[in-house]
Amino acid sequence: MGSIALSPAEDKLVSTSKDQTVKILDLSILKIKESYPLPEPASTVSFFPSTQTFAVGTTNGSIFVLGAEKMKETMKFEKIHKGNNSDYLLCEKSHHIYAD
Repeated sequence: MGSIALSPAEDKLVSTSKDQTVKILDLSILKIKESYPLPEPASTVSFFPSTQTFAVGTTNGSIFVLGAEKMKETMKFEKIHKGNNSDYLLCEKSHHIYAD
């Protein structure tokens, strides 16, 4: 497991893993609600305050923004390098932020 995060409502636990998956555990029934495949290993996860939206950081530097209720990708940012600096680029497949 890479990282875990508790939702602001404390009803879901999200975990990341080096097996390139994000899993949502429904704490009311203690079962995995959904599993979402990523194209690269994940290393960290964090919820946005007061929402069911969370961000997943990968070992390659990408950031995925996902909705915990419908587990759909809402945005993806890729790390780009400019000399000694790094910036993030919003990928063209992105959608508006999904928040419950």
